[in-house]
Amino acid sequence: VAAYYGEVYDAVYMAAIGMSLAADPTSGPSIKEILTDKTKAGTKVFAGDWAGIQAAIAGDGQVDYMGATGDIDFDENGDVKGNFTHQRFNESGAFEQEGCWKPDGSVCTE
Repeated sequence: VAAYYGEVYDAVYMAAIGMSLAADPTSGPSIKEILTDKTKAGTKVFAGDWAGIQAAIAGDGQVDYMGATGDIDFDENGDVKGNFTHQRFNESGAFEQEGCWKPDGSVCTE
């Protein structure tokens, strides 16, 4: 299991998208609000396509970001709707996944 590289990649993209969409790109609350509202619909654009993301924002005022870790949508609390995993280094230095939980708290079956 890889480290949280995909999540970090998506977090950086979502921060940049939020700053691009927000009325005040220096305001955390403004960015959070815009990410919750303006990244669920619109043109679907995949991770790594910054030009496509900018075009969607310019054309629609929103973008449906399909991240490196999957479709990124936020709930009303600003949390990503998706599974959560716990990973750690084992004694030999390799990553191990110790658990996986769905947003409702139930254990993943996959």
